[in-house]
Amino acid sequence: MESEILCFQGQCLSLKLSSKGRLKSLELRLKDGSIWLDIPKYLGYSLHDRLQKGVDLQAWVRPHNAKGLQFKALMIVLGQPLTGAPLTRLRPINSDITIAPDPTLNTLAPEIQMIRVCTKGSCRKKGSLQLLQQLENQTQQQGLTDRIKVQAIGCLKQCKTAPNIQLPHGQTLDSVNPLDIDSILSRCQISCRF
Repeated sequence: MESEILCFQGQCLSLKLSSKGRLKSLELRLKDGSIWLDIPKYLGYSLHDRLQKGVDLQAWVRPHNAKGLQFKALMIVLGQPLTGAPLTRLRPINSDITIAPDPTLNTLAPEIQMIRVCTKGSCRKKGSLQLLQQLENQTQQQGLTDRIKVQAIGCLKQCKTAPNIQLPHGQTLDSVNPLDIDSILSRCQISCRF
């Protein structure tokens, strides 16, 4: 049986980054102390530009003993607690049950993710304008225009690996072709949820 899922509400006290600047873990202040959370890569990428010391957050975690960290984060929501509960540990959630969507989440405006496509120099010569158009079309076809915007930008200074795009969390993808579009939109949808 898998370990239980816990939900913590608190404030970010400190962050630990890798030598490459990737978010590795965070210290969360609770009402009765603090805990360290291991941050997986997929969460680190989506939180990189938005998470800072002093931010209130909710974290859904599993107990985790690797690397001296107490918990591994599964999902993190930034901002004031949605339930209005005090900054403390909430009840455990049995991982065998389905979690119903929180109706209060529908009242929050979705965060708009920006995909930036270089349309200068080598990128333009290698088809970035067509890539931009195809990304816009796919976004419309999949009904994502309220959450994902596609924007033309200037040079990303990686001309040797054109065409290049920049994802919402700052990661730059090079040598992008139309076959990559579904994967790119999926990545952006995942970071929209968190």
